[in-house]
Amino acid sequence: MQKTFACKYKSTCSKIRKKYVRDKIFGVDYMTTSGMKRCEFYHDGFNRQNTCSGSSDNIDVLPNYRKYSSKNSLAMRLLAGKCELCAIETADIHMHHVKSLKKLTGATVYECQMLKIRRKSLALCAKCYKGTKQ
Repeated sequence: MQKTFACKYKSTCSKIRKKYVRDKIFGVDYMTTSGMKRCEFYHDGFNRQNTCSGSSDNIDVLPNYRKYSSKNSLAMRLLAGKCELCAIETADIHMHHVKSLKKLTGATVYECQMLKIRRKSLALCAKCYKGTKQ
């Protein structure tokens, strides 16, 4: 971390250590609306710690977390099986996409719906999807 800060601010590690380490804790002061606060990054000192003893007690004690365990909104919209324009429930859902929201003018019903839900895609039934292609 100190080397990263030293490279970013074109300084040396010793100067960064003098500036950001207080009471052997590396941190950065920042201003909030309620006043100055300090974000501390590391609490265990900077000396090398040789704690590996060959036993299995110290090996990977943190659990493995799944980062994305829930489905995203696009998958939920597809699995709902409901047309977002005419609200008909169907198993045949097609996705209508546009490149950017700011290019939408609201001239068609599809564009108005995309602007309303603030999405670049719409889950549509086959009938409504054919209407977007005309």
